[in-house]
Amino acid sequence: MGLPYYTKTTIPFISSVVIGTIQLGATVDYAILMTTRYLNERMSGHDKKEATLIALSTSMKSVIVSALSFFAATFGVGLISSIDMIGSLCMLMARGAIHQYVYSTSCSAGNVYAL
Repeated sequence: MGLPYYTKTTIPFISSVVIGTIQLGATVDYAILMTTRYLNERMSGHDKKEATLIALSTSMKSVIVSALSFFAATFGVGLISSIDMIGSLCMLMARGAIHQYVYSTSCSAGNVYAL
């Protein structure tokens, strides 16, 4: 949300609430998917490192598909929308989808390993 300040872009006042809620929901889904897989692998007898690697390698396929689908849908609507508020919100969500993907593939693995 800080990027529009530096680019001198005006965004709707409600965008932080809307974007935050949607992005939180999607990121929590990714975390639940990876954590569940990690816990299943730990119960199967794998050590932390093996369980993390298995959880990461199996969960990331779903995360990639979900993040890219979310990005494509919101980016497409953002491009074709003639309503400024909708276009702005969709472009922010598209950018957030990429951020979610990067976080989920990099930081989540470390958080799961810390369990």
